[in-house]
Amino acid sequence: MKPAPHLTPAAADAYRLAVAHLGDDAPVFADSILRYANAVDLAARLRDDWLDRGSPMFLEHTNGALYEHPVVRQMRGAEREAATFAKALKITPDSELWAKRNERDAHRKKAAYDAAQAVEMVNDPSWQPF
Repeated sequence: MKPAPHLTPAAADAYRLAVAHLGDDAPVFADSILRYANAVDLAARLRDDWLDRGSPMFLEHTNGALYEHPVVRQMRGAEREAATFAKALKITPDSELWAKRNERDAHRKKAAYDAAQAVEMVNDPSWQPF
């Protein structure tokens, strides 16, 4: 799987990282990987535009009020969207930790359940060890 030619270098790198991380499952998630790469692409293009404009944080309205620059708002939204797609694909370190934590919690719950079953079995008057 190769990144689309229209992607920025950052987005192409993100695409390759997602494909490498997902391994053999990457073709199954091709559409999701492309959505993630497109979100990274949009964020990178907006950041480049913002830097070309001199990194403005605010714009002054005609009445003199300051408000957040629209490119900053769009950039933040695109970066949030890219992070959401990355977490959905489980290609971020925190999503891996989340999956491991849930797996560990499931093992703990199973062990507690097994222990409770053993106690019930021992307390059953009809139970004979051998």
